[in-house]
Amino acid sequence: MVDHQFFGSRPNPAKDLIRCMVDKPIISQFSATVGRDKLSYFGCPGPKALDIREWATHLRRVVAVDDQEEALRSCRRVILGYHSDINVFTIKDDIEDVILSNNRWNTEQILSEHWDSEAQVWRWQHDIVNLDVYQIFLSSFYF
Repeated sequence: MVDHQFFGSRPNPAKDLIRCMVDKPIISQFSATVGRDKLSYFGCPGPKALDIREWATHLRRVVAVDDQEEALRSCRRVILGYHSDINVFTIKDDIEDVILSNNRWNTEQILSEHWDSEAQVWRWQHDIVNLDVYQIFLSSFYF
């Protein structure tokens, strides 16, 4: 479990730089490539939602997952405080449980995919999936 008392509360200039100078241009280019001005985000933005704040101009929907209710309330409040047009959905649970458990959170609706026969590609419900907090878990589980 993450200690939310300190998580995201200390300045991290390196991560701020990556969000702004690396991630944001990639997201902007991806948005242009897929032909959508606004994208959907799924992940763990944390109580300060710093990723969302930086990328907000490209987002229409955020599905935020956290195992702490207060962190989710803070995340929702922060996002809607600077971009009230973003739809915010919150799920109180561990991200790996949400991903791996179809029954509890109806992840077929949250993490669904469908075949686009015209384009001949799989389409995912979320354009941005940000799981950097769980990189070690995902690396050991999927690779």
